[in-house]
Amino acid sequence: MASDTIPIRQGEELDTSAIENYLREQLPNLPEESLTIEQFSFGKSNLTYQLKMGEWEAVLRRPPLGPVAPKAHDMEREYKILKEISLISRCSETIFVCR
Repeated sequence: MASDTIPIRQGEELDTSAIENYLREQLPNLPEESLTIEQFSFGKSNLTYQLKMGEWEAVLRRPPLGPVAPKAHDMEREYKILKEISLISRCSETIFVCR
């Protein structure tokens, strides 16, 4: 993955423990190392984070904080589109979407 990560910006923090617990429930074969999270320095529309556990890496995307237009930042729609694209083109695997 890109090394364009920064410490998480103030006010955009995530609950690392809750995310790690959720990931371990959903993906039982994750490495034993603890989850670390950094934020990508680019991307202002949706907040984008790098997740790491040992050699395992993933990207977490979430809508921006605060009020947003009703149909803007639809993460479920983005997930479905990326999932379909992955069937016909090389792109990163989409693992799951949650609310």
